[in-house]
Amino acid sequence: MLERQRSSVTGSAGRGAAGVAGGSGGSAGDTAGAGGLTGVPGSTAGTPGPDGSVAGDGAAGAAGTGAAGTGAAGTGAAGDTAGAGGITPTTTVVDGPTGEAFDTARGVLNVDYAGYLSKNDVVYNKANTNPLFGLPVGNGRVGALVWSANNGLTMQVSGVDTSQQTAFSAGNVAFTTNPALDAGSTIFQQRLASYDGTLSTKYDANRTVTVLGAPSSEVIGIHVADTRAGVTSATLDLSLWDVSALSNAGRVPNVATWKTVSTWAEAAGAGLSRGQQDPNNFGYSLGATVEGATFTTKAVNGNTVRLTITPSASYTIWIACASRLNAANHDSLAQAKTALAQTAATGYAATSAAYTKFWHDFWGKSFVQYSNTAGDADYLESVYTLATYMIAAGAYGNYPFHFINGVERATADNTKWSYGYWYWNQRDVYNSFLASNHPDVLREPDPRPRRRPSGAVARSAQQPRGLSDRRQELRSLRGVRGAVTQQRERRRGAHLAL
Repeated sequence: MLERQRSSVTGSAGRGAAGVAGGSGGSAGDTAGAGGLTGVPGSTAGTPGPDGSVAGDGAAGAAGTGAAGTGAAGTGAAGDTAGAGGITPTTTVVDGPTGEAFDTARGVLNVDYAGYLSKNDVVYNKANTNPLFGLPVGNGRVGALVWSANNGLTMQVSGVDTSQQTAFSAGNVAFTTNPALDAGSTIFQQRLASYDGTLSTKYDANRTVTVLGAPSSEVIGIHVADTRAGVTSATLDLSLWDVSALSNAGRVPNVATWKTVSTWAEAAGAGLSRGQQDPNNFGYSLGATVEGATFTTKAVNGNTVRLTITPSASYTIWIACASRLNAANHDSLAQAKTALAQTAATGYAATSAAYTKFWHDFWGKSFVQYSNTAGDADYLESVYTLATYMIAAGAYGNYPFHFINGVERATADNTKWSYGYWYWNQRDVYNSFLASNHPDVLREPDPRPRRRPSGAVARSAQQPRGLSDRRQELRSLRGVRGAVTQQRERRRGAHLAL
């Protein structure tokens, strides 16, 4: 029973197929009968009598008549009856104590997800300039943490499969306009709408910047709707922090390749790459292009590229974080360029529609409501919704969502510890997804990476430590799928014991 249910999804009446049209009428009756023959004129005058009497007159023959022919009209059989009406859901009352959460007619939850989940949106009514308090966004494979900086927006982008345990992030993306996005504005609102999966930032009523993604890809985007007069330019910088002193938090076999950055700036886009010589085929290319506005590109320095945009009232900046692991021939640069071109060709409208459908389908698989008079249960529900969104935003790569790094961070490459997918930590990330009807986040689109630990993780298990530590690390290598297998085996053993 849902005490706070807002609306229901009602079944629509069915529409039977129209009846078959009646047969055509019979053929028309026979044509009218032929008229009677015209009478033959009477005989010619009689011959004179012998006594010289007057000649006789012959009478004219009567006109002949024929009866008109008649034919009965044909009648076709009546068409089939109209189709039966559709089944109306048995759940008719959804608002109040007598409402039902489950529609037994259609076998789905009676939930107005858009209306209900909006109460768990995270909203900033003042610009947040602290990166650690940034809001997350992601498409399942690439994510970012977004905050306000330099009178515009900045986000740190990460990809699930770009580096071992996502230990190294991909880079920063900074977007500004001239005049500034917030110039002269009196209203600011930034909203993470979990149901749609989008992060939108509004300045007054005439400019909105929305971060979204392309589903089933390593591409996210920034859609700009800015109708102000006099906006002369917009700038997008892709950059990396100083990586010369990078520590080997991911215990990668070749940390030098992660300190090596290359850039490109071409007419179609610009970006940067690193980790291109990683022996385990990690590494990535972070690039951008623009749909709906003209732009130029240039390399600012060894760690930064810039797109200078001549803005229109509506345009979209597409950002690819292509991993070598998922690229053909492990060529992340070619993959980034291809992904950008394909997404721009698909266009903002179609990509946005597919992205929101991805998130609508995700939330539609389950429903959670916590509520009490004090309101702390409601707060817990909001935390659950936010945490579920953050994990799902990075749960569809070839590697799992890492329990510390994830894809939403604002600490450059700094991480506390990152050299394994520890079972005891990963289970806290994934266990709830089994109960909430999301086994899809545990699927293996490419089974090889999860079954074969990276060189760094494998070597970690060989370090001379105590027996309990070794067992802990070896268990971590099995990952979440191994943990599920263990649970199944234990259950099977318990049944055999009975």
